[in-house]
Amino acid sequence: MRTQEPRESLTIVDAASALGDALVSEAYLALRDAGEVKALSAQPDRLTRFSRAITYEAIPESLEDYAKALTDTSSLFLVIEEHVEAEALAVETIRAMRRAGVSRLIAAAPLDALGYTVNGVRDTEAPRREHSLTERAKKAWANVGTPNPALLAARRAIELVRCSGLETTLLLHPPILVAPGPAPVTRTPASYAPTASADIGAANAARSILAARMPTSIGAEDVLSES
Repeated sequence: MRTQEPRESLTIVDAASALGDALVSEAYLALRDAGEVKALSAQPDRLTRFSRAITYEAIPESLEDYAKALTDTSSLFLVIEEHVEAEALAVETIRAMRRAGVSRLIAAAPLDALGYTVNGVRDTEAPRREHSLTERAKKAWANVGTPNPALLAARRAIELVRCSGLETTLLLHPPILVAPGPAPVTRTPASYAPTASADIGAANAARSILAARMPTSIGAEDVLSES
């Protein structure tokens, strides 16, 4: 008698962005009848209803309700945007995951949040992992006239993912194109400071991010770029 494979349950937070929307649709196409997809957003009115088989919900305001919404989630995808609320969303999501007993976290974040330029060269003043979070925050915009609060919030969200104690994968990406990109997407370890294209297609990026839910990607920190 064949043992039935466990069904995957994928949750995408925040799913109202171009990348989040692509992740929802690609997850649905990948799982079909073999799993479930849930799309959560702080702005549920902006969610694109791709299919009735997908659950669309607002991110609950209370921690207890948020944890309940993550019940049975096998992998959570956190879309970190260049937004002043990015850090707060990461805090709430990680806390809810811990309470719900969800351990697998795949986070996608803008490449600029780690001080890389679009050609893959790291700014000499970019904060590095061996420095404390406070020191990194102070140096983040040392040579910039006006700090960018949204980018700093995204950078702090990345640090929260790194320090969460969960089974994490961090994927950094150049600017996202809503239209399909001209080439497939590859993943290269961020430590190699790879060349990254100036733009990357949302659907192609979503497929690469979705593939990162496999156990072999736990602990990876990669940059997405066109091949």
